[in-house]
Amino acid sequence: IKDDIIPVTPDNPGHPGDPIDPKDPDPKKPTWPKGTDETSLSKDVTERITYTGLPATETPAEVTQVLHFTGKGYLDKVTGKWTDKDGNVLKDQTKPEITWTLEKGQEDKGTFSSVASPSEEGYDVVSITVGNQTFEKDTANYSKYMDGTTVKNIDNIDHNHANINIIVNYAKIEQNAKLTVIDEDDVREAEPNGHLLREYNAQGGYKENINFSNARTEIANWLKNGYELDRVETTDAKLEGSDTSKWEFGSFDS
Repeated sequence: IKDDIIPVTPDNPGHPGDPIDPKDPDPKKPTWPKGTDETSLSKDVTERITYTGLPATETPAEVTQVLHFTGKGYLDKVTGKWTDKDGNVLKDQTKPEITWTLEKGQEDKGTFSSVASPSEEGYDVVSITVGNQTFEKDTANYSKYMDGTTVKNIDNIDHNHANINIIVNYAKIEQNAKLTVIDEDDVREAEPNGHLLREYNAQGGYKENINFSNARTEIANWLKNGYELDRVETTDAKLEGSDTSKWEFGSFDS
């Protein structure tokens, strides 16, 4: 005869400190060692992807992927010591031989699938934060984790891998607007369409109002000093009449 062995798994766990055979609670008989309980033989590795920088109503829900690993080891039923799968007692009892597998019997290596970042009008992905480090878009470190704006798949995840937390950071797309004031009657060789009186520039993000600093006041002064409004060439602004206080420059689009 020889010592029998017991397979230990989350579905067939031990209870450290209790007799291996509950029907024979003799204190001299072996007890379950540490590491045989269900918690010790189950490990989850999680990838969490969250999003920031978008309006609250447009912020996508967190994306969570979980790889669930289960461990399997063997004990000598007579001595309570760890063995290999063939029943050979391990020399170092502090390092049991646990075989880890993914769900459905896969090997101890898993993959987190790629996740495309949602598209939101007027916004773009500008960086990602992995753990406590932030990487700007299109840098080398950014490209390790991102393909454009898609979080890449991550391979070779084993049961010892740390959880992965990724934040995809959005920002409004910066846009430019220009307002040009021309005196059409002052035609010059270098300015056949009229002399440029002033050019105003504004910068902003999606749906922000366009504001040309001092434009209303300065144009109003020209109109008071002999000029008149001839025509306005624009696509979305409303510059009607000579009352500049009522002019609307519109807002930045996508």
